Amino acid sequence: MAKAPDYKDLKQAVKDLKEEASLLRLTEKALEESSKKIKFFAYSVSHDLKNPAVGLYGLTKRLHKDYADVLDEKGKNYCEQILKAAEQILALVGQINVFISTKEAPLTIEKLKPKELLQMVKEEYSVQLSLRGIKWSEPKNIPEIKADRLSLLRAFRNIIDNAMKYGGETLSEIIFKYRESGAFHIFSVKDNGIGLKDHPSHTDIFAPFIRSKSSKGIQGSGLGLTILREIAERHGGDVWLELARERGITFFISISKTLELS
Repeated sequence: MAKAPDYKDLKQAVKDLKEEASLLRLTEKALEESSKKIKFFAYSVSHDLKNPAVGLYGLTKRLHKDYADVLDEKGKNYCEQILKAAEQILALVGQINVFISTKEAPLTIEKLKPKELLQMVKEEYSVQLSLRGIKWSEPKNIPEIKADRLSLLRAFRNIIDNAMKYGGETLSEIIFKYRESGAFHIFSVKDNGIGLKDHPSHTDIFAPFIRSKSSKGIQGSGLGLTILREIAERHGGDVWLELARERGITFFISISKTLELS
């Protein structure tokens, strides 16, 4: 005959569960408060950096313009370096704000046509594509999907921007593709640029501020692909990449088909 459970043991077990639940709630609250402080800190830093960067840029621009006849070549070169540094700070501040808004801004899920967003991105980069002789390829038809319009536009732009910046002089083709796989829409962008041969590990390329050796001298914040990952995850999907055997790289982003309209 089975032994009846000890009442004291059950009472202690319930007490232990309540204590664990209370501790869990406290931990969640602490994490939430910590997250709020980090966001506030990030916003504060980006705001505090922006104004002096704008001032630095403006004053240096005026110095370079008004005293060009006084400055020697070295002085002019210094001014140009300061201007570039100020521009990089402003770009980084902008990307930090985009990263925060990507994580926090509510998504507006609607029915949209990816081809229209692709056309916007293509037009944005049309001058660079033409000057560099880069061929752009995309599917004739892509079905309507459900997603946040601004987020998906930003995702497409970030992938293309990454290819344009880091593809190098050998970049001559960008191929955009679409396919379906189970519960996901999968978009991919393949380029024939220099790829990531010099990167020690491509698995962490989507982490914040990660840049390869080949990006030296190229303006960028190291947040573009992190933002891409955040967009994918908020759409119930993922991001990954594939390296070509010789040269080039393909980025993938998946979007869940089960997203509910806002």
